[in-house]
Amino acid sequence: MNIYTHSKIFRVLANNKRLQILNYLHKHGATPLKEIAAYIRLSVKSTHKHLLLLTQSGFTQNERRGVDVLYQIDNAPNKIQRQLLKFINTNKQS
Repeated sequence: MNIYTHSKIFRVLANNKRLQILNYLHKHGATPLKEIAAYIRLSVKSTHKHLLLLTQSGFTQNERRGVDVLYQIDNAPNKIQRQLLKFINTNKQS
């Protein structure tokens, strides 16, 4: 992994709403988009944009179930992502 990739990952995590999403998904597992949006108090559209960045960076994955799209922590993050997720989950704020 190069320095550009590292900086991209840190930019994704430099947002409080995205950290809240990761913390929520860690606690609750696979969750519908609307429920995540309600938790972080953003519109579904804005929440989707945050989740898209998290998914593109390898932190989350999604799965369509019927009319819902469920998001969850990616089961196979790379080494730096595992370390960052561990750090986020041990230093979580409620």
